Amino acid sequence: MIYRSREHLKLKLLVDTASTYTWVKRDKLEKLDVKPITKRKFKTIDGKIIERETVVVPIKCLNERATTIVVFAEDEDA
Repeated sequence: MIYRSREHLKLKLLVDTASTYTWVKRDKLEKLDVKPITKRKFKTIDGKIIERETVVVPIKCLNERATTIVVFAEDEDA
C-alpha cells in the first residue's frame, strides 16, 4: 500500500530483486495527489537513457511500514 494522508492505494506489484526503486504508473500516484520531488536518469534494457520523476512515499508491505523511492512510470515503461 502507498499512503498519502488518510488515503491509500492498494497495489499488486511484481518483485524484482535487482531493482532499486519501485515503479508505479503516474496516474495511480496522481490519484493520491502524490507530487514528484526530483528527476532521475535510468538506462533501459536496450541501452536508452530515460528521465523519470521520483518521490519518497510511505508504504506498507506484509504488515511492515517503511519509506521507499517511487518512480512515476509512464505508459511506455514496461
